[in-house]
Amino acid sequence: MLVHCSDGWDRTAQVCSVASLLLDPHYRMLKGFMVFISKVWISFGCKFNHRCGNLDGDPKEISPVIDQFIECVWQLMEQFPCAFEFERFLIHIQHHIYSCQFGNLLCNSQKERGELKIPERTYFLWAHLWKNWANYPNPLFRVDHSQAQGSLHLPITPCNFMYKFWSGMYNNFEKGMQPRQSVTDHFMAVKEES
Repeated sequence: MLVHCSDGWDRTAQVCSVASLLLDPHYRMLKGFMVFISKVWISFGCKFNHRCGNLDGDPKEISPVIDQFIECVWQLMEQFPCAFEFERFLIHIQHHIYSCQFGNLLCNSQKERGELKIPERTYFLWAHLWKNWANYPNPLFRVDHSQAQGSLHLPITPCNFMYKFWSGMYNNFEKGMQPRQSVTDHFMAVKEES
């Protein structure tokens, strides 16, 4: 299969990323997802500076390409709640894409990161997130569950595919939002009450 858009960025990365997550359960594991983001989005040249508008650049280049991908992953997690090893991990990745704290999410290419000596001058996100692994597990994930093995098959009839609002992301700082959508949030609330 060959996927290619006008310049090879953006839509190509989005389509290939979603297809890879559906086909390969390794990428639905925490470590596999980090490798996947490193390979498809960082090494293959997502234009983080241009698309996120983090540093100086042309405002016409800003586009929520990686945000749309992260949203797609969350929507998949809602459809297949036992298929992904992680849960809150996506919110932290999305936050740090815009925080400019980690060098692997800066610049427009590996070449730029090398020229600016980013690996020697900054920290990388994965080490930081891996230290906090205990905050990310999906309590519904089981390796032996059918959703965690093999490929995921999306329902193709429109009535089976429902878009959900991701309040954990878009209302992250709104304390009064209900109901809780995250399974982890629900379990933590039950644990606090009992």
